Amino acid sequence: MAYEFDTSGKIKPLTAAELEAADVDSYILVLIQGLLKSGRPYWAYLAVKPSKYKEFLQANKENKSIRHKDYGKVIKRGFDKNVPLVVQEEMKAKYGFDENYIENLTQKIKSAKTEFLKQQDDKKISDIVAMLKKRQSS
Repeated sequence: MAYEFDTSGKIKPLTAAELEAADVDSYILVLIQGLLKSGRPYWAYLAVKPSKYKEFLQANKENKSIRHKDYGKVIKRGFDKNVPLVVQEEMKAKYGFDENYIENLTQKIKSAKTEFLKQQDDKKISDIVAMLKKRQSS
């Protein structure tokens, strides 16, 4: 995946239209675990629409009660404290579920940013050298 950065090296966020277009054929698979109002434990693998992911993360951060269908589609769910190993393996094999998605994505973006900034610095140096050569030949 290619990431776009502004001149300061800050990643350019996708527009609302780009995120909505991604909703057609993409999702971000997340594992949700918690307790129902009754106190019964549950887990669910939810395919979150890209356009709803930021809102979904914020709702989870604030411990808001959410309706899963507002954010995407439940792929698999259960009412145990922990996800059965067979289900974990199925989610990895069938959907490429990554328990460390955020950490891995963050690392990929940091690497891409480092490369982008290096290329920017190299271009600045090349431009300065070209300018000095032009002055020298004048």
